[in-house]
Amino acid sequence: MGSFGLFKNLSQINYGNASNSYKLVYSNTKSNGFRENNDYKRHALTLNTVHKLNAKNELSILGTFSDLKAFIPSSLNETDFANNPESAAFTWKQSRGFEDTKRGIIGISLIHKFNEKLEQSTSVFMSFRNSYEPRPFNILDETVFGYGLRHRITGNLTVNDKKINWTSGIEFFKDNYKYQTFENLYEDFPEANSSIKGVALSNFKEKRYYYNLFFEGRYPVTSKTDVVFGINYNKTSYNLDDKFPVSSTNPNESGSFDFKGLVSPKLGVLYRASTALTIYGNISMVSPRFL
Repeated sequence: MGSFGLFKNLSQINYGNASNSYKLVYSNTKSNGFRENNDYKRHALTLNTVHKLNAKNELSILGTFSDLKAFIPSSLNETDFANNPESAAFTWKQSRGFEDTKRGIIGISLIHKFNEKLEQSTSVFMSFRNSYEPRPFNILDETVFGYGLRHRITGNLTVNDKKINWTSGIEFFKDNYKYQTFENLYEDFPEANSSIKGVALSNFKEKRYYYNLFFEGRYPVTSKTDVVFGINYNKTSYNLDDKFPVSSTNPNESGSFDFKGLVSPKLGVLYRASTALTIYGNISMVSPRFL
């Protein structure tokens, strides 16, 4: 417990045996805030489990959910900050601006060990976010649902009696993003002392795609010096659907947007000066767009 009505609780349950472990965490935070229009409430629940299936396979599950409502005092000018720092910005106080967000993610990962020199891990996941945010200038209502895959292979090989550690993999993500804005009529209903949703101002739907290929290797040049080389390729595209009625003041912004891929190489040197000090330098770049 603390000043300005702060209350924070963190509770967790842990259980494990030779093959399975479970961890459940619940957190709850509340605060009235130092400033006006600064109330804050957040609940979060996280579950993490690890299961050793056999000598070569391990499965893990991660799930988390949070529910947040935070009022927004926004920024002050210099005069108000010096004389009345606990106040909220006038328009944000009048409209009682806030953000109300619910979000969650669940993912499953499988690690398979082929031998002492090679293993792979594969993760699949889904996420969502629902958010409602009244601001003095408009009200934003948005939802996001996404899913993805990450596959990674790590290994090592010996060259000239020196071990090279390397990792490579691929990531893929897709998001479905819907968002609308509405008029905020708080000035028309001052007695309500809150935001009032008016007519729609925009209505969009996006489908976003992203994938990423990567590789990194680490070679010990000497007993104290390692050279690290990596390269990454990523590509992004999305489809935009403008669902708002077309007019002379609102042109149709629908379309497909496909960005050219980017290659990003890097080269690094790591030097172990002592048991307490390591020095690392890195050079990287983003190539011109291609493909």
